Amino acid sequence: MITPEKHSTRPLIKHSIRLTVLVCIVGSLVLYLTWPTVGLLKAESCMPNGAIAEFSALVHGKQFWIVQLGDIRRQREEAENWERIQADSDQRASENIEQMDRVLSQTKEQMNRIYENYPNLAPSNEDDLAEQLRERARRLNAEADDIELRKGMRIIREKIQQQLPALRKCESFIAQKLR
Repeated sequence: MITPEKHSTRPLIKHSIRLTVLVCIVGSLVLYLTWPTVGLLKAESCMPNGAIAEFSALVHGKQFWIVQLGDIRRQREEAENWERIQADSDQRASENIEQMDRVLSQTKEQMNRIYENYPNLAPSNEDDLAEQLRERARRLNAEADDIELRKGMRIIREKIQQQLPALRKCESFIAQKLR
């Protein structure tokens, strides 16, 4: 005769609960790791970029494409407004440089007043010449940096102009997909 104590369903229930908890944890982890974030799309092909992105698109479907549409729109808007953004940035940089120049000029004036009152603290002729040469070197380095910066900006501008049609096409593709 079988007694209820020997064939209890408790171990089976415990096992089922553990399995359910494990499945929930693994499922949550998969959802978390594949949650759609920006940058999971190749704008050139408008396709998920890599296995994780493809899996995210499969798991999250429409939500994946909504996130990517927002990212592609942001990239397109930045590309279309790149010249203005750069002009604004250049303007702020120029204002900061002008402010620094004013502060440096005031500092030099203060130092000259100190030197007038305390000539023994004034730099020697050799010190002045060395500082003039350093200043000339700084200006030459700044000119060289400016040339390299303009070249880099030209390359970036060309790259952005090349990417803009792909961004527009991808944005349109995703918008159609979400309709």
